[in-house]
Amino acid sequence: MTTFVSENSIPCLSDFVAGNLGIYFPPPRWSELQRSVERATQALGFPDVEACVNWLLTPPLNGERMAVLTEYLTVGETYFFRDPPLFQALEGEILPALIQARRARGGRPCLRVWSAGCCTGEEPYTLAMVLKRLLPDLDGWDLLLSGTDINLQFLEKARQGIYGAWSFRNVPPYIQERYFSLTLDKRWQLNPALRQMVSFSCLNLAADPYPAAGNNTSEIDLLLCRNVLMYFDAGTAAMALTRFHAALAEDGLLVVSPPEFGMVPGDRFRMIQYGDCLVYRKISKACSPRPAPPNPYESVPVVSAQPTLSGTGGRVAGTPGKTPSARRLAPRGAPPLAPLPPRDGCAALAEMEAAYSRKEYALVRELGGRALEQGPDNGEVLRLLVRCHANEGRLEEALSLCDRAIARDRVNAAGHFLRGMLLLEGGALPEAQASFRNACFLAPDFVLAHFISGDLARRLGRIVVARRHWRNALRLLSECPSEAPVPESEGLSAGRLREMLETLLSRGAPP
Repeated sequence: MTTFVSENSIPCLSDFVAGNLGIYFPPPRWSELQRSVERATQALGFPDVEACVNWLLTPPLNGERMAVLTEYLTVGETYFFRDPPLFQALEGEILPALIQARRARGGRPCLRVWSAGCCTGEEPYTLAMVLKRLLPDLDGWDLLLSGTDINLQFLEKARQGIYGAWSFRNVPPYIQERYFSLTLDKRWQLNPALRQMVSFSCLNLAADPYPAAGNNTSEIDLLLCRNVLMYFDAGTAAMALTRFHAALAEDGLLVVSPPEFGMVPGDRFRMIQYGDCLVYRKISKACSPRPAPPNPYESVPVVSAQPTLSGTGGRVAGTPGKTPSARRLAPRGAPPLAPLPPRDGCAALAEMEAAYSRKEYALVRELGGRALEQGPDNGEVLRLLVRCHANEGRLEEALSLCDRAIARDRVNAAGHFLRGMLLLEGGALPEAQASFRNACFLAPDFVLAHFISGDLARRLGRIVVARRHWRNALRLLSECPSEAPVPESEGLSAGRLREMLETLLSRGAPP
């Protein structure tokens, strides 16, 4: 029985997935594609992986094959009120301004909001909660609040509106008490009134037609598409952004995630800052495409405070337990992308990393606890446990373990980076900056530490320092392969990050 995708088949499968779903698996992510196909092979009962691949690639691509591809290849990480600063800005400034503008038009006011790539529905339902509070006269509105996704299983769960504790990490308890009821199996079901506010439908952003009145993707006032474009190839992402521009109303707003800022074309969207959040307003064809004089305080994206540690949804980014070796990624003579921390010997570590990749966090904690009981503190074990606790929302425990890992090895940059991400999640910006500064000092070639240090410096008003960090990151990336994944970034490629940095540094004085 063949248990792996052959060297000839995996490029074909990667191209096939990119062409039909828009999801890009470059060579560094082929191992991830391999694992997904292995799971599909077992679940569907094929005799070997090659048989499953041949079935998937057999034309035409029908609904059954598309359902398999989306079930095993799409990301399903999200939760309610993900990125609190964004929802504070939405409730405090963005939506009130849109509501006021729509009321001023006269007649029955209309508001159209679209969550593209809504996964299991937490984002559009969060928007429903916010709009319920902002619109006391909701019955008098023509409100469209829609969520679309390519994964039919995600959409079915969204329509049911039943969620476990994982969807409420970092959410105040009153949210569950006010908007949910406890089910017999100890899960939480959203109130019927809020479920009825949202409509869900299947939409493939890479292949299906939009904007279109028939699928509620036209004249959109607020469009959220977060942590979706980053998985597309460059051509598909550009096509989607062109269609988003066409789908928005003349004064419509687009929200993407921080890793996707560099993809948004400046000649079609104007960046606007609300507190610690950045959104994009559509530039109408009737308006001059020339931007206003740049303001350095308004021109720099904000790295999300969610520990990515994000990226696709509250997870700790990067290779579990260690900073990957960039020497395997860069060409000869090119600078490495990240430090190489020492690897402690531990028999359980490989099993822990495998369990972590399957998101079996309870097993990781059990194995890690045993390993720590049987010997002295192991830095990689501790850092992996930090990631598990952070992913499950236990930030205090994660921070305690992180301090323990740093005490074990104070010159390991990865530990200081993790501590910075935890402090960033907790809103302790000056303390987080100190941890990232330590990571940059210990590993001057730690690209993502420079990138986030630059953002924190900007948020603290230190624009010169911010630009210095970004120039350092850009210099480190300049000779690295574009397709190489940046360590600790959840798969963001060196080429994408380089484009983002060039965009940031072009908004103001030359780098």
